[in-house]
Amino acid sequence: MKRMLALVLALMLLLALCAGCGKKTAEDDTAPVNASDAETPDAQPSEPTGADAEALYAPLIERYREAFLNFSHDSYDLEINYLIVDTYSGSSQVGYAFYDIDGDGTPELLIGARDEQNPEQMPLEGLAGIYTLKAGTPKWLIGSDYEFAGVKVLKEGKIIETRMYWGTQIKEGFVSIVYEIKAGELSAEKTYFGVNEFDEAEGVYKVTQTYSVDGALPVDGDDEVLLDQMQPIDPEEYQAAMAAFNGEVMTIPITLFSAQDTNAPAS
Repeated sequence: MKRMLALVLALMLLLALCAGCGKKTAEDDTAPVNASDAETPDAQPSEPTGADAEALYAPLIERYREAFLNFSHDSYDLEINYLIVDTYSGSSQVGYAFYDIDGDGTPELLIGARDEQNPEQMPLEGLAGIYTLKAGTPKWLIGSDYEFAGVKVLKEGKIIETRMYWGTQIKEGFVSIVYEIKAGELSAEKTYFGVNEFDEAEGVYKVTQTYSVDGALPVDGDDEVLLDQMQPIDPEEYQAAMAAFNGEVMTIPITLFSAQDTNAPAS
């Protein structure tokens, strides 16, 4: 009898130990994961790419199409560049294209004219407008302020704008602005180049200003820069700056606003 009682007690103790082990295992399985070990999503998700990005530009493209083909002074759309629309309203040479300028996977929307020599292509200079996506919404970056002159996309992923400039103490010169797109924002480095042929100050000069661009329409004009604000430079630097704008021009396929279908290729 004592042996039987001892055996029963031993079995009960074994069962109690097994139950304790089982409870510990279940608790371990449901223990919270340390916050440092958990994967956290990116704080700032990237913009859409490819066809998804192009689709987000569709409403803006239709507004430009309507403005170009049915221009009216009574129905201004403040979201588009009307200095260009007014000049080229009704033109069958104007259209749009997509090109990833800064190589981040999100294409920019370019508004411009077709190439006279190759009508199915758009030259990446003299662009009327350049837009990118910021938080999934089209955002104006830069564009020419008259007759598609002045704005060019470079192979290096930058945008350059060049226009002539004359100051009180400057016989002739030009302004060169180099833009970069970063996270949907535009920064710029503006350089004034001036040639002076008077007195002891004869030579070539420049002054550079770096600033951010808020995307305001239209392109702002230039403030006068005096010669005593500039630094003398080698004439070769002046020529190299001119060559950057006058160099090779890339072209990409264009879709004309006059096409019936926004997705149809240019004819």
